[in-house]
Amino acid sequence: MIRELLGLPIYYKTKISQTEFKTLQGYAVDHLGVKNIYALRDKFEGERYYNQFLQRSFAELAFQNYIGESFFQLEEKSNKDFKPDFALDNKKVEVIDCSFEEYPKIPAGDYDSLIFCFVNLSSRDVWIAGSLDRDTAMKESNQNLLSPMFRKSFHGVLKNLTILEAI
Repeated sequence: MIRELLGLPIYYKTKISQTEFKTLQGYAVDHLGVKNIYALRDKFEGERYYNQFLQRSFAELAFQNYIGESFFQLEEKSNKDFKPDFALDNKKVEVIDCSFEEYPKIPAGDYDSLIFCFVNLSSRDVWIAGSLDRDTAMKESNQNLLSPMFRKSFHGVLKNLTILEAI
């Protein structure tokens, strides 16, 4: 995945602070009802949730910082069901997070455009690679690349990252 990004202009790159990381880490551990991160590592599903929670949260924080507008406060992430509502120019925006080892999945749902963020959890780096309008994302995504268990939640996988536009 990183090879495809190397040739693209990156519009924004940021690092999540250690304080924000520790706060989010504490929330994820609380959500799972374990005493500390070491107890969490014994639970495979817990570790998977933990990583997905941090990846999603890092992307949301990075986008919020990039726009310079406060869509949510870090404390709101303590609520397990919290999902920030992002909007640009009165259009609903969905932030897509993925690691550098995978292609982004295009979610089913109600939004006008997508913002693509690539997250490296170990270094806490987030790259905002660009955006796509909903119609282009639907047209360019490939459902055949999805596992059958993801086909209700996602429209497809986006492999052509060269079509991403500046935010």
